[in-house]
Amino acid sequence: MAKIKDRRKNLKNDTQDFFDDDFEVIYEDDLDDLLKNSFIEDDNEPDDYYYDDEFDNDDDYDIDDYDEDDYDNRRNNSKSSKRKDSNKSKKKHSLPNVVSPAAKAAKTGTRLIFKILNMILKAATLILIAGIICLLASTFGKNCSTYGNPLLITEEKNYILMAYLGTAGVLIFYEIITFFWVLMGRGKQGHNGQNQDTGRGLFSFLFIGVTSFLSYILYSMIPVSPEALEGLQGGLMVYGSLCQKLFPICIAGAISCLIRRFVIR
Repeated sequence: MAKIKDRRKNLKNDTQDFFDDDFEVIYEDDLDDLLKNSFIEDDNEPDDYYYDDEFDNDDDYDIDDYDEDDYDNRRNNSKSSKRKDSNKSKKKHSLPNVVSPAAKAAKTGTRLIFKILNMILKAATLILIAGIICLLASTFGKNCSTYGNPLLITEEKNYILMAYLGTAGVLIFYEIITFFWVLMGRGKQGHNGQNQDTGRGLFSFLFIGVTSFLSYILYSMIPVSPEALEGLQGGLMVYGSLCQKLFPICIAGAISCLIRRFVIR
């Protein structure tokens, strides 16, 4: 490299003699060609070469040690593997995917059917809750006159009627809250990102069925004194008398909630 740099400097010094008034512009590509030609001419001298005797030592490097057969085998194996991969990819692209659209259509249809069934069962749950509300309201209203006139309840300070209507009001108010809770409920989000019905209203049916049956059995154990307890006893007696009507409604409602929660997802 030192010799080449010296030659470049000498050549540049020699070219300065030619820069007279009639000099020509030599571009970089032409200058490289001139330099190469000058290097070729100077390389004929024997002093420009450097020879190392240690390079001929067979112990340092032997070209026969390189196994050309191994190289060819590896090269052929790589080519064959690439051909197999390309053939597989071509087959994948060439074969039409008929199963996937059919599976998607079936999945969409099944999901639509489940959604319709869920809407029907949810509507049935709401109808059954509304039926319980109407049954409680009508039955308590019919037996209200036994304990006095509701319009004169504050004037007469009728605590028996207050307790009676309070019992009916708690049960009816609970069912109204449950009705709107089921109506407005959207469920929880599942693993597929869609809302899943949690079967809202199940506890309401279980509560009404169990408490109505217990009221039928235990209402007589409540004392009639003071007056408020007498009204509570009367309200539980009316509520217990409805157990035979409420029990089938509660069973049907509980089944609809269980199907919505565990079957239709």
